Amino acid sequence: MVGVRVPLVPDHNFHHFLVPFFWDIISFLLGFLAWGWVDRWDMYAMHILLESEWRCSLL
Repeated sequence: MVGVRVPLVPDHNFHHFLVPFFWDIISFLLGFLAWGWVDRWDMYAMHILLESEWRCSLL
């Protein structure tokens, strides 16, 4: 049986993978907060919603 091992206690590789991803999200959000691009964030969120709806309609 082939499966992905999910460690109960995160090993070094799992920690190594998760932390940079987490900091990417944090810095991304901080960048938006720092510049105050609320209108651009709304446009970006709408783009994601529209794109996901478009993909669902293709399915």
